[in-house]
Amino acid sequence: MVELRRFDAAEYLDSDEAVEAFLQDALDSNEPVEIADALIVIARAKGLTAVTEAAGLSEAMPAAPAPAWPTLLRVIGGLGLRLTPVTVRSAA
Repeated sequence: MVELRRFDAAEYLDSDEAVEAFLQDALDSNEPVEIADALIVIARAKGLTAVTEAAGLSEAMPAAPAPAWPTLLRVIGGLGLRLTPVTVRSAA
């Protein structure tokens, strides 16, 4: 019999490049809940308690509904990440 286990993306976020690609994919979705969920997965990969403390939050961030923008920004800072604007050119 085959034993299955639940997939956890946090187990694969073992480099800065993996974290950046994972978060970029969520940002590309333009879905606040997807972005919040990705931040939670990244925080688990880096140690949820340490990230929560670094972000100055008293408790873990809820996945749904999407947390408020100020909370997301604090978590991004607590993860040691920053958002960088990039101009997307349309193929004209």
